Amino acid sequence: MIQAAIPFSEVSQVVEMTSACMLYIIFIMFLMAIRLYSRQRSNTYILLMTSFVIMAAERSLDLVNVSWLQQDSHEIFVGRTALQAFSFVFVNMSILRMYKRSTRGSRLQFGFLLLCIPAIAVLSHLLTSHSVSPFFHALPLIVYHMIITIYCYTVIAPRIGQQVKYICSLAAHFAMLLLVTVNATWFESSNAFILILERLLPLIYYTLLFFILFERVVELLHSTYRTSITDGLTGLFNRRYVLKVMRQYIRNEYKISFIFCDIDNFKKVNDTFGHDQADEILKQTSLIMREEIDDYGITGRFGGEELIGLILHRNARADQIAEKIRQRVETETSVTISIGISNLRKHMTAEDLIREADQAMYYSKTNGKNRVTAFQSVYSASYAPRSRAKR
Repeated sequence: MIQAAIPFSEVSQVVEMTSACMLYIIFIMFLMAIRLYSRQRSNTYILLMTSFVIMAAERSLDLVNVSWLQQDSHEIFVGRTALQAFSFVFVNMSILRMYKRSTRGSRLQFGFLLLCIPAIAVLSHLLTSHSVSPFFHALPLIVYHMIITIYCYTVIAPRIGQQVKYICSLAAHFAMLLLVTVNATWFESSNAFILILERLLPLIYYTLLFFILFERVVELLHSTYRTSITDGLTGLFNRRYVLKVMRQYIRNEYKISFIFCDIDNFKKVNDTFGHDQADEILKQTSLIMREEIDDYGITGRFGGEELIGLILHRNARADQIAEKIRQRVETETSVTISIGISNLRKHMTAEDLIREADQAMYYSKTNGKNRVTAFQSVYSASYAPRSRAKR
């Protein structure tokens, strides 16, 4: 029998160190799950917290066993293996539900996987002689755990976002189970080098789980923020966000321009072709504006069929951009668009800039539509018409 040269005192130190690290990682992930649950009240995060509690219990049991008891009893080894399997099923169920909605079929599958764990543990205890090593009492559970890992690779991995990290975490977990089996079968669990690897691989597994959860939190927060500043139909920035950016640039005295657009005869389109067709035209027009403005500023939806563009680039010509938008809308859609432009001058507020662009657009609307008007080319700075045409 080949024996490793590493002293078992060092093995014990590695076990204590890695278990302490894993407990800390589990604690951080548990706090993250609590935070997510407080924001979204989803059962997914209850499952996640449950898995972390079970992980912590298993790691604590392992730490106590190595530090104080110095050896595994049959009951402790089987119990630890069962806890590992339970936490593994719960955490993978949670990861899937963070990306996909739970279905009745998936709930039944995971419920079956969970129910099999205590059944296998009891049967293996009843059918295995007490004289054999603790590993062989837990061997059916370990084999079942390997099967669950393969199931997660085939069923869950293709359906979630962070596939590379997730597959690596499964590989680390599967390798740990394989090393436990090899060490017990061929070395009677006495190979110190393999024992160290058995403890280091779970640390890699928990670290990858942390990164999966952390990146999902970032994705969710980014999605929430994006939803708060954009219009749901067009994907453009909403009025509040555009105004916020505009005021920041005005405070810093940047040279900016404002484009105010209104789709011609939009109410008639709504009444004639219905809301679905009108929404499609609005999305087409919004896409054209984004393509023409994104290199120079930001695009938003002011309300209804009114779309706006904030030109932030110092050397951009707002009139040329607006004319390109008008031409493309006329050519690529079934509607036309009336556009007004205003350029920031000294002592102007955001409201002044919007008002002037709106009035220039009103001039386009009442003078034939499908045209671009710059406020300064039509009105003096002191003149501001109060009425607007019905659109």
